[in-house]
Amino acid sequence: SRLKGLLAFFGGGALAAVMKSAGLAAVAAACAALSAVAWQRRGRWMLDFVNCDIMEETPVDPWPCGPNPLVPSLWTQDFYPAIAARALEVQKEHLPVLLHIGASDFGVDSKMYNHLLKQLTARGVIPELILVEPQTELIPNTTRKAKELPIEDRLQVINRAVDPACTGEPLKMYGWSSKIQEHFRRHVPILHNYVSSDRETILRAARGSVEDTHNPFGPEWARVCDWPNLTDYVEELAFQCETVPGLLSLAGARARDVAFLVVDAEGTDCAILREFLGLEGFAPAFIMIEDDIRAPCFYRHVWPQLRHRGYLLGKTIGGCNVVAVDSRLYRMPALQGALQWLKPLVPCSPEFCHNDHLA
Repeated sequence: SRLKGLLAFFGGGALAAVMKSAGLAAVAAACAALSAVAWQRRGRWMLDFVNCDIMEETPVDPWPCGPNPLVPSLWTQDFYPAIAARALEVQKEHLPVLLHIGASDFGVDSKMYNHLLKQLTARGVIPELILVEPQTELIPNTTRKAKELPIEDRLQVINRAVDPACTGEPLKMYGWSSKIQEHFRRHVPILHNYVSSDRETILRAARGSVEDTHNPFGPEWARVCDWPNLTDYVEELAFQCETVPGLLSLAGARARDVAFLVVDAEGTDCAILREFLGLEGFAPAFIMIEDDIRAPCFYRHVWPQLRHRGYLLGKTIGGCNVVAVDSRLYRMPALQGALQWLKPLVPCSPEFCHNDHLA
């Protein structure tokens, strides 16, 4: 696969160089656009890249990190200049916002933000970090971990669920009851991460934990997921909620202030992003939501809108996170960008492509 990756990189790079030297950059761009339109008319929607990591400690490996060497591999730190550029635009009139909906206990994610905040500060950005979490019992720990970041006093931790269907009444959601802990051989601290407005999403997440090779509790989840009465351990919860406009109002921010957005809302991610996309001025440099590209909400509504606005789309390795990066602020490196010409050669695999005709 590495040999294929090298051939793709250098072959694509040579093609780009020839076209550039011939003064055909505009023709190349037009052909790429026509190719994308043709793909869409054929019912195929393909991701632009694989996001190789979301952690500070992950080293940048020049080799393709995904299963297909023809899909460009990009690293989270590649996007920092674009995030900074958008934040500096916002900063001319307001505090730029880094917004994370569904922060949970902010354990693993704090590592990503630590590196991001340092990079933004080095570029002259003074951002505000807004963390949103519906579970009241997690707020103290989330706040403590967030205050360890280089953010000074520009931090808000908001105790709310976010749902476009919120009416002001407590939002009904589902999570694991404490009874399930008794059936694990050891304490599972991440049980509180499984909260959703959809009961079935909780069960699907449990099954996903079995397949996740990075989950240390996978073998125990495998045993638990075989129970015929597993649904009996899912209980109904109630949380204060806000719509997206209500959340922004509560935070004292505008849609145009959001330079960076992460949504991890266990089942309502796509609906939340759709509501953001309907707000005037919303144009973050970086968006990440937990969703499946084959889900109807995503490929019918969100994917076309993001494409129309000029976003490159990718997914993270080892997770179900979809990443969008504003191509007006971020330029893919020449060699990776040249791989876009090879899209017609890439099979429409479920990991990177959706085919309307097969849906």
